[in-house]
Formats: sequence, C-alpha cells, structure tokens
Amino acid sequence: MGVWFMWVQQTAFSSMPASAGSVSYDTLLAFLQDQPSQLSAMTNPTPLKFRSTEAAWYLQDEIKLRPNLTVRLGLRDEMTNGWNEKDGHAANYRFDPNGVILTYPNICRSAFLQNNAKAL
Repeated sequence: MGVWFMWVQQTAFSSMPASAGSVSYDTLLAFLQDQPSQLSAMTNPTPLKFRSTEAAWYLQDEIKLRPNLTVRLGLRDEMTNGWNEKDGHAANYRFDPNGVILTYPNICRSAFLQNNAKAL
C-alpha cells in the first residue's frame, strides 16, 4: 500500500511574456531596419500565485495459487483540488447555450469552471 501527496505552486503574471508587449512594423524593410511604427507594453503585470494539491493512494495484494500462477488485486485512486489562484485572480470565459463566447469572464479562485479530477 502507499500514499502520495504533492503541493504544487507556480507564480505567473497576468500577461504572459509572449503577450506582455508588441511591436508593429509597416513593411518588411522597416522590420529589417528595426524601424517600428508602433510599440505597446504592459509595464506592471499582476503576479498570479497558482496552487494545486495532488494526492494518490493504492492498495495491492497478491496470492500465489500455483507455482506458475499468481493473482494480483489492487485499488488505486488519484485526486486534485484543481488549479487555484491564491488571491482569486483566475479567469476564464464562458459560452452561452448557442456556443457564443460571453464578453465578461468568470473571475474566481479556480482556473476551471468545474473540477473533473476529484477522483480519477
């Protein structure tokens, strides 16, 4: 038998590095000469402190019925409380019944609308 617990923590920022800023060029020549026409940058991103608790357990037994036949029986379960932001800054978008994305995000602790990993 065995038990396993793990606490996972990760700090990110409200703008990922790939979207924290952008530079626009009018032409390929302007790009090659590094003459941008527009620059936008996020100067003060909000830190996001994501946390997750993961756990697993198992029980196993075996019996040797014959010298060449062993039967093994076991149970195993894994679970997690989801991916949660410490200060309630996680957000995701929802869809209406027609599949159209709603313009206001759902902002809460969990990065998911529903935790489907309570018992795997």
